[in-house]
Amino acid sequence: MSAGVARGLLAAAALLIGLLVGTLGAFLQASRSIVAGVPIPWGTVLVLIALVVLIRGAMKLADTR
Repeated sequence: MSAGVARGLLAAAALLIGLLVGTLGAFLQASRSIVAGVPIPWGTVLVLIALVVLIRGAMKLADTR
């Protein structure tokens, strides 16, 4: 497989993973816990961590910064 085809497949896979994480993250980020009357948006923190990990991983696989 040539480098161009491999890079194209990698880009397509990253796009699909991004769409999946974005769709699921939209629902998960609304998750909250109420502690002593104060809502804690733990879902938002989880989604942001997942996005950072996925973006860093995709950059490492694509050999770009």
